[in-house]
Amino acid sequence: MRSSVGLLLEVLGGLLFVLAGALSYLGIVVPGAFGLALLLAGVATVVYALRRPRGASAGAALCLVGMVVVGAVASGGFAMEAPSTTLVFSATRAQVPQSYLLLTARTSAGSIRVSYSADPSLAYRVTFRYAGGRRFFPSFTMVPKLTNSSSGDAFRLNLNGAGAEMEIVLGLRYVLNASLRTSAGNIYLDQDARAKVLSLDCTTDAGNVEIAAVTAPYISCRSSAGNVDIDIEADSTTGSASLSTRAGNINLRLEADSSAAVWLLGATSMGSVIPPQAGGLLVLTNSGTEYEARTPDYFSVPTQFNVSCTSDLGNVVIGFSAAG
Repeated sequence: MRSSVGLLLEVLGGLLFVLAGALSYLGIVVPGAFGLALLLAGVATVVYALRRPRGASAGAALCLVGMVVVGAVASGGFAMEAPSTTLVFSATRAQVPQSYLLLTARTSAGSIRVSYSADPSLAYRVTFRYAGGRRFFPSFTMVPKLTNSSSGDAFRLNLNGAGAEMEIVLGLRYVLNASLRTSAGNIYLDQDARAKVLSLDCTTDAGNVEIAAVTAPYISCRSSAGNVDIDIEADSTTGSASLSTRAGNINLRLEADSSAAVWLLGATSMGSVIPPQAGGLLVLTNSGTEYEARTPDYFSVPTQFNVSCTSDLGNVVIGFSAAG
């Protein structure tokens, strides 16, 4: 019958194998790790021989093997140098005659950058970049996937970077609906004033979101362990923006057209909310950790734009200016 000590050792052994897999996948090399792992395994063997808890033999063996595997992987002694790789895919406006572009981009360990080109013949150009480095299986390459389909006046472009960094350059003649997600990288949008965006959804687990001068009816930016930095231009279209982060800061710069009314909400649990310095807003709440304000004409004009900024552990900085 397994003891609690044996169960704990088995779980620890499993976690060591998970760690070894992660080090191998990311290509992380720690000099001297193999010798250190052997040293720890020897100490653990001596301790086990002296204490010898009942029902812990299998767990102890699993831990010892896990230590050796982690050390071998982290030392890089069996790794080989993998070259950097760049793959480029593109299409012309003649190949994509639709008006609406539905873009979905996913990658696990790289950044995503979206920008625009003034080339009237370009529909899109997508570049996948894999960094070189020491890998245990350099011949095993996670191949990115690019698929597309069309329906009526909409063209759908699906990108899976499989751990690569992605650079996406779009033509200006499309109305963009974008959904961008990365697990361990940043998301950038270099906006062009001539571009049309209908919706923008950005999510990163361990990176920053940086958006420049976007105008869209629907905006959502989320980061678990990074910052959100965004410029929003609210025009005569009713819309909303939701910005959130758990362990990062939010820096919002909002410019509202003279025909747009605005409602602003900022809140944080452990940080501070820094309100706009400019006037022109009717302040409803300003407590240091929560801020709420609106333009005086919010209920009397047909166009409203609502912005919500929330952070669990970081600060929220709100900038506001009214154009015209």
